[in-house]
Amino acid sequence: MDYYDKLAGLFEGPDSDLFKPVPKKHAITEDECLVSSFEQINEFVRKNNRTPNEQANDISEAMLGHMLNVIKVDKKKVEALAEYDEFGLFESEKAPESLEELFAEDSDLFKVSGDI
Repeated sequence: MDYYDKLAGLFEGPDSDLFKPVPKKHAITEDECLVSSFEQINEFVRKNNRTPNEQANDISEAMLGHMLNVIKVDKKKVEALAEYDEFGLFESEKAPESLEELFAEDSDLFKVSGDI
């Protein structure tokens, strides 16, 4: 058996799959990455019944909170993710129509602090 026969035997033998090219993995697109990130935010809300806080001590929650805030300010991202918004995270609050409505809101903005 000469060299070429041995070489041919490798390609035809039981380990011949080792010589077949491995199919390339699908490269993740920017849109798929965005959807995946938003799904992580949805999962957080589903698990914790609240939105992630960017100021949280937990780094994972802080990252999700930051990601959500970055998405909210980008109209194109909000539009692209609208169909994945299970919890209405992109719904904006209705602005008060009068000063009475504004002052009637239960907001810390108009409460007097003892530190003044």
